[in-house]
Amino acid sequence: MATLSSIYRSKGNYTQAIIWADASRKTDSTNGKYAQYLASYYVQAGKTSEAAEVIEGILQRKIPSGNAEHLDKRKFAATMMQLSDLFQKQGNQSGAIYWAQMATVTDSVPFRKTVP
Repeated sequence: MATLSSIYRSKGNYTQAIIWADASRKTDSTNGKYAQYLASYYVQAGKTSEAAEVIEGILQRKIPSGNAEHLDKRKFAATMMQLSDLFQKQGNQSGAIYWAQMATVTDSVPFRKTVP
């Protein structure tokens, strides 16, 4: 399922990428990277509230801590910066500031924008 989500993302079909990434996350809730990918796809699809909800879940360790610690912190912080940019474009200054700060706390060099 994770492979399907990646294939759809590479083709720019974020609707299907989200469906398959969410299915992967539900099938193996111990794999934190699935949640990380899902958050990234939500950001790329412009779905701020959904992305924020998934990221908050990761930050609050709603996934087992051993797996949360294995997330790629740089990519995770980059996703938060992309979410910040999206909030900025929507005119939501407080959301933009919040996610920029969270990205900085997560990784001190979050400004390199990458995606999983």
